[in-house]
Amino acid sequence: MKPQTKRLLIGGTAIPALAAAFFATNFGSAADASQTAAASSNVIVSAPMHYAAAVRVAGPVSDTGTVPVLLDDGSTVSVPQDEVNLVLHPRTTVRTVQPDNTVYGNCGSSNIYLHEKKNGHPANFTTGFTVKVTAVSYAWHVHASGPHYSHDQTWSGGLAFRKSWKTEHDSKDDLGRGNYTAAANGSAILSNGKVCVSGTPTSDRYL
Repeated sequence: MKPQTKRLLIGGTAIPALAAAFFATNFGSAADASQTAAASSNVIVSAPMHYAAAVRVAGPVSDTGTVPVLLDDGSTVSVPQDEVNLVLHPRTTVRTVQPDNTVYGNCGSSNIYLHEKKNGHPANFTTGFTVKVTAVSYAWHVHASGPHYSHDQTWSGGLAFRKSWKTEHDSKDDLGRGNYTAAANGSAILSNGKVCVSGTPTSDRYL
């Protein structure tokens, strides 16, 4: 699938540089009414995920029981130790549980949304992904920023042959009004041993 607007492709060392440039953007105040209206709209991007093949183990087992694996797109993912062999030697058939799940071919999509918290103050974000093949584990990261606010959140774990995952996060403090930005990236290890790597969906909103 062709990348959608505002999606940053994952690929080697280009991601940190692109992400840094994106988050370093000075949004400033809207100069006129039309800019203010645009800033107040919630821009939500659902980015396609893509397959990446495992090339080799890239380091030792970590304290959390995961192993870094280099992918053919240049990125590195953390793989649970007992799934390394599955990823390095993927099968053409899918390991399944009952009931069987259908393989659609495309990898999936990922998303992120910015909101106010339930008490009406900034900031909350929800994020997640859907894959076309059942998945056994995932790793996911979000960076969110706004006026006097910068937050990184990471999740990982098993997916028990599910095809989707989502979560949300509230800022610890009630934050001030302003322009907020959030971006997510990560990967899912599928039950056939393939790795589904996210695009980088982003959301911009005046909260």
